Amino acid sequence: MFLAIPNAIISAIPILLFGLYLSLPGWHRAITPWAFGVTEVAPDIYSDAPERGAEFERMVAKAKTNAEKFFKTTRTKPIYIFCTKKPCHESFGKFPSGLAIGFHRVLIAPSGIKQNIVNHEQIHMELHRYVNSGNFLQPRFPAWFDEGLAEHLSGQPRFFAQVSSKSKTDVQSAITFGDWNGLVRRKGPAYAYSAAQSLVTNIMRQTGRDGMLEIIQTTNSRGEFMRALPDIALNRTRF
Repeated sequence: MFLAIPNAIISAIPILLFGLYLSLPGWHRAITPWAFGVTEVAPDIYSDAPERGAEFERMVAKAKTNAEKFFKTTRTKPIYIFCTKKPCHESFGKFPSGLAIGFHRVLIAPSGIKQNIVNHEQIHMELHRYVNSGNFLQPRFPAWFDEGLAEHLSGQPRFFAQVSSKSKTDVQSAITFGDWNGLVRRKGPAYAYSAAQSLVTNIMRQTGRDGMLEIIQTTNSRGEFMRALPDIALNRTRF
């Protein structure tokens, strides 16, 4: 059986999708931030507070300099969106203090306008540059490592919860960002971020910064990446 769909309905689908894009709040609006109440206040930086453009430009420049200490160079040119007020924050989806979208967009909430938060998100940008279309659905880096590295290199970690063997084991189950968000909801951000940062700190004590960067750059899959990490840092045994 073949069901013919009128051309008028087919033609209306793109219009409907565009209408939904415009009307529904969310991080997807970062694709065209200028359409949702923010203006370009510096090159590749948008905000609802034009008078703070120079401040935000300095913060992003410092974050890139900080990232270069580990990655040697910055390979990304993301667009940053700084929301200073509640309406802007809600328009882009009431995200946490900061949100990295691929290696193309960074959203900063009113509570996230701090140098260590911007540093954290820029580390995400540079790490995500190593995730290509071939491993998009199965990212090379588990979520706990992604968050732990960003926290470790931010210059000022936000959380100082007591870390135990159990918390470090728990956090290693956070492979996808769905897993990570679930862990944060169940255990709280201090538990998750502190454990992830502790794991990455332990790894880098074994590998050194250059060794860690080499593992990031040369492994091609999550399995290969995990096998390259030192066992002692993850408290695991191989048979």
